Order: sequence, then C-alpha cells, then structure tokens
Amino acid sequence: PLPPRVRAAAAPVPKPAEAAAPAEVRPRHLPWPPLKASARVELPDGLLRGRSTGSATLADADARLSLALLGAGYPHKTYFAAPQGFAVVTPLERLREDGSPAPGPKRWPAAEAPGGDFTFARYVRALEGAEPGRYRVLALVVAPRSPHRAGGADPWAEDDRNRLPTPVAAARLRGDHHLTALAYEFEVEAGQPPRPRLPGRLAAEAHLKGAGIWKELQRP
Repeated sequence: PLPPRVRAAAAPVPKPAEAAAPAEVRPRHLPWPPLKASARVELPDGLLRGRSTGSATLADADARLSLALLGAGYPHKTYFAAPQGFAVVTPLERLREDGSPAPGPKRWPAAEAPGGDFTFARYVRALEGAEPGRYRVLALVVAPRSPHRAGGADPWAEDDRNRLPTPVAAARLRGDHHLTALAYEFEVEAGQPPRPRLPGRLAAEAHLKGAGIWKELQRP
C-alpha cells in the first residue's frame, strides 16, 4: 500500500462546493415578519371577533373579514399564510387623497400576475405603464402576538389562493390572535418608475376608513 502522504496526494481533489440551493419558494406565505408597511395598526379585538363569546375558528374570522371586504366593494382577495393564522390581501387599487378608492374603472389599474409571492417587486411590475397617481394594497393579518413556525405538511401548498386551506380554517381562534392592518402605498409619477412609499402619506386608520372597511368591521 502507498504511504499515507502519497495516498493523500493521489486522492482526487474535491470539487468546489456549489452554492447552496436557494430556500424553497413558498409563494403563498406572507414574509414573516411582514414587509415594512407604509402604515400599520393593530385593530381592537372586537373588530375581529364581533360579539362571539364561544369557541371560534379561523374560518369564523375569515368569514367576518370577507363580509367586511365584500361590503366595502372588494369582490376579490388573495390569501397568504401567516404563522398560526392567515392574511387576506386586497387587489392593487388606485386611491384618492383622502384614502377613498378612485371612482369607476380607474379603481383597478392593472391585472396582477397570478400567483407569486408577496413582494414590492410584484406590485411595481403590475404598475408599469399605469397612469400617474397613488395606489395601494391592504393586508389584514390574523396571527398570534407571539407566533411560532409549525412543522409538518404545509397546508398552503395547494394552488387555490381564493380561500383558506381546510386545515387552517378549522384551527381554533386563540385568545392571543389579533388583527393587524398593513397598508402598502405605491406612487407612479410621470417619467419615473413606480415605487413604494415608506412611510406612506396616510395613517393605516385613514386607509381603512377611506376604503370603507372600518365601517363594515363595525357591524355586529
């Protein structure tokens, strides 16, 4: 047999380690902590739970938010995962100075690409070529105050983005679940690329009231 030093010299040189593969893309998951918002506010507990005093599920919270959004004129919404909860995200819309939506067809400026993750780049791309003005996306997030990452199969892997996955909907609405509203403002100026506004021009409460969501959440 060859001496140890010779064997070492004759051994094949290991190839340089390849760059680590990027983490698995999970497009239905809200970045956590969430992306820095133009404005945010934690809403009173009663706006999430209504008059419910018994055992409630995330499906009950979803139903309450869905009714509020529908009443405020949002016929479509997208769901994203949050730790032990979920986020409902409104479509990209144009708004006026007071936070109310632009009237008529000008309210919905662009068709967002289906799927994809929740990033500034996604909405900036959707606004390319849009008329100058102010735009926004609202995210209503239901999650515990101190969430943790759960193991096991990912119930958000399914493709349907228009509803809560069944295992998530059946989960209990815990006492520490709360509702946070995140407003993401974008601005389009003539001759300039679209850009997010950080911080935004309006408080989160002004966005919710201007959009009509605050009033709808007040309903029993």
